[in-house]
Amino acid sequence: MFGSSSTGKFPYPNNHAATRLLGFCKLGAVPAIPLPIQVMSSDIAASLTVETFFTLTTDSGAYNLSNPHLNYFHDFASVSTEMGFPMETLEFDKFSEKIKGEVGKQLFPYGEVDLDENKYVEFSTTPQALQAWLKNPGGFFVSRKMVGVFGGEFQWGSRVEEPVKTLKRDLEYAVSSGIASKFFGLVRGEGK
Repeated sequence: MFGSSSTGKFPYPNNHAATRLLGFCKLGAVPAIPLPIQVMSSDIAASLTVETFFTLTTDSGAYNLSNPHLNYFHDFASVSTEMGFPMETLEFDKFSEKIKGEVGKQLFPYGEVDLDENKYVEFSTTPQALQAWLKNPGGFFVSRKMVGVFGGEFQWGSRVEEPVKTLKRDLEYAVSSGIASKFFGLVRGEGK
C-alpha cells in the first residue's frame, strides 16, 4: 500500500515500501529484476475492499485485491531520474556490489537476505507465477473474482492507476513534505 491517490501522502516512517523506494533513490540504483511492481494507493485499496465486502451479492471467500496495471520493478529508475534523482538499472552482480557499500548497508540493513544471489536467481527463473506473468503481463493480475463482484460496469482502468504513476506521486510528496531531505539527506540531482 502506498500513499493517497490525490496527494501521495503516506505515513512516515511507518510505510516500509515508501521508505525502501527512497532508499533506492539515495543509493542511485535499482536491480534489473524482471518482477512486477504490485502497488496501489491506500485509499483506493480501502474503497475497493469496503465495496467488495458490503455488496450483498458478494460470495464469501478470499479475494485478491491486486493492481491489474503493472510495470516492471526496474521501471522505477525512470521515475526517479525524471524526478531529479538519477538512478541506474544494474544487473544483479553490480547492484549487489553497490548495496554492500556503506550507503547500501545503512539503507538496506537486511540486504544480504533480501538480495541473496541464490534467492534472486531462483525467484526470477523458476516460480510458475512469475513465468506466467512474464508470458501474460497484461492479464495475469486481473482478479476474476473482483471483476465478478463489480460486473461489467467495473472499470479497473478508471479506479486503479499504473504503479509508476503512484510511485511518482508518492516521491513528489516525499520531496515536497521534506521527508526525503530530512531522513535521507536526499537532494534532487545528488542520487548516489
